[in-house]
Amino acid sequence: MTPRSALGALHIGALMFGLTGVFGKLAAASPAIIVFGRAAFAVLALAVFSRVVSKALWKHLESPDWRLLLDSAVSLAAPWGTFSMAVNARGSGVS
Repeated sequence: MTPRSALGALHIGALMFGLTGVFGKLAAASPAIIVFGRAAFAVLALAVFSRVVSKALWKHLESPDWRLLLDSAVSLAAPWGTFSMAVNARGSGVS
């Protein structure tokens, strides 16, 4: 990947993340349905990925691995949770 194409991909990614709030506001579904759809898509994508990748690449998780996995999940969930609260507060007229 050249630096120019990497910069283009970075801009496209930033645009996609920036538009999620707009698309969420314009969606005709409730937030619970949208979140369920995203979670279902993630589960299906991970299931396909786990079938494609060789089983030899996976290992049994030990106790320290579970701690790292939990820390990663919390650090990923926190920004999405606060983003969701910000979108809801903005939409309800609260400044």
